[in-house]
Amino acid sequence: MIRIDPGWLAVFDESACGHHRPGRHRLATGRSRRYDGAMNTILLAFLLAVVPPDASLSLQDEALAMIQQADQQLRVGNASGALSLLEQAARRFSTDARVHEALAQVCQQVGQFDRAEQSFRQSVRLDPENGRARWSLGFLLYRADRTAEAQEQLEQAARLLPDQAPVHQAHGLALFAQTRFDEAARALETSARLDPNNAETQYLLGAVRAQLPASDPRSREAEAAFQRTLTLAPSHARAHYQLGLLRLERGDPEEAIPELREATRLQPSLVGAYFSLGNALIRTGQIEAGRRELELFAELESAKRERETLGRLINLQPNKLDLRLKRARMALDQNDLAAALPDVQAALQIDSNQGEAWCLLSEVQLRRGEVSAALSSAEKAYAVGGADAAARRQKARALLRLKRFAEARAELTTLMAGPDQDPELLLLLADALEGLGKDEEAAQRRRQAAELGVGR
Repeated sequence: MIRIDPGWLAVFDESACGHHRPGRHRLATGRSRRYDGAMNTILLAFLLAVVPPDASLSLQDEALAMIQQADQQLRVGNASGALSLLEQAARRFSTDARVHEALAQVCQQVGQFDRAEQSFRQSVRLDPENGRARWSLGFLLYRADRTAEAQEQLEQAARLLPDQAPVHQAHGLALFAQTRFDEAARALETSARLDPNNAETQYLLGAVRAQLPASDPRSREAEAAFQRTLTLAPSHARAHYQLGLLRLERGDPEEAIPELREATRLQPSLVGAYFSLGNALIRTGQIEAGRRELELFAELESAKRERETLGRLINLQPNKLDLRLKRARMALDQNDLAAALPDVQAALQIDSNQGEAWCLLSEVQLRRGEVSAALSSAEKAYAVGGADAAARRQKARALLRLKRFAEARAELTTLMAGPDQDPELLLLLADALEGLGKDEEAAQRRRQAAELGVGR
């Protein structure tokens, strides 16, 4: 059974210590979301690129025509329609590897990860030289923490797609997860050579190099890699955090403080950064400021421990729906999407007609930029019932992101039919009205929201 930990780029331990031995960073189970969500669209588009839009398709290319129709459905936010088309195509063209690959991509997008794995594997069986399908299957397995299986697929993908930097990056991560640091460094160096301006690759190079033995000259290049990351992406919170840790570790707390402070500003969920910042401030004589950071760390760590307690209860009662939903809500409150998604998925496996779980899945997808999938999940939440208002709100937010303003306005108008006015809904309605060119009406709604104490 696939239990996905969202995203596919590794991040590093955010606990109080931050290290498992001096000078080394520990790999954690969280994942960054830099590329997550874009992959389905990218790979489906890659499949379609071989067919000119106006090409006269022969019978054998009807499969690609159906993939093209599915792509059009995805582009207008109809993930369920795309899925239905590709299911028909897979039955009709059962020996076409491209169809199974496209079906897997859409299954993945709508949260059907077990079916996605089956379809990717079928595509690879039909076409063992399909590097794209192996790449995608490797992503899926890596995200499910099945790193040995992922590494096998990604190694083949790197052989079949030698000029694709993201493939080598993913291969490096799978090797890293198995503590094969030297091989991981080589894979990431290949990725960096192919795409030198990729900030995430530079960050990962820094992290891998920090794991290499001190005798390896590459271990001394970790700080430079983190600095290159920040040159390319100044808002890369984890690079600021790791750079601050390195400077604190070498006995330079004054240089560490700006980096750690920026890390907490950019990504408040980096719990360990507050601890390190507090220590750095105290070491420079800023006792009161350091105490405040440590208190904040304690609060965040307390919430983290509460989630861990829920985790122990869940281990005893894995099918306890309310525990799964509670822990998912707590994770979302802290914007920890990596922790929220597995519980949401487990809740849906326990009860696929649980409206709140579909709403939570929609929220995770929306925050990850998977807007079409978020809309599909919100529609499912409304269809199964039990969370109608939340489902309509989620649907409206997704429709706004898709610039389907008239539909968003209709949903919001229905939600606001009662006597009580929700200021957040007023702001969403203002966005929809602006999108429809009704600026005066939008301004009026914003004034109403401001009177209720909310504005932007």
